[in-house]
Amino acid sequence: MTRASQTDLPAILKLQRLAFDSEAVSVGDLTIPPLTQTLEEIEAEFELRLFLKLEESGNLVASVRGHKDEVGWAHVGRLMVHPTRQGEGLGSNLMHEIEHELGPCRGFKIFTSAASTGNIRLYERLGYCVFAREKVGALEMVFLTKEGDEHESFDD
Repeated sequence: MTRASQTDLPAILKLQRLAFDSEAVSVGDLTIPPLTQTLEEIEAEFELRLFLKLEESGNLVASVRGHKDEVGWAHVGRLMVHPTRQGEGLGSNLMHEIEHELGPCRGFKIFTSAASTGNIRLYERLGYCVFAREKVGALEMVFLTKEGDEHESFDD
């Protein structure tokens, strides 16, 4: 597991589309942001986020990204594992690594579709708790948090 570089972005975008395709089908919306993000958009995001990748035999098999905001919350997003490699613990390993890499913080935040019950179960196994459900467009989203090292209130 290593930090991704700018040259990895086309492969990350390709994996993102592959990994999020089943999510799009399950929610009945093939226009979800992970499927419509462009190379230019991911390049701009790369300037603001930490991207991690996992490669095996030179092939990208998993990735995640995150950043810390101005009040000390770490936001994790776009956890993706190649569909043929899901269920092997790669997502859990990436989550542990991104949490470590983002360093001490008030806590971690992540969100997913309410239809993504497997993702929700994974995040709960990793210590995240659902704190909100919200309708975003036609989708119901689930927002989860996990206490960080600074042990401050989740109210901010």
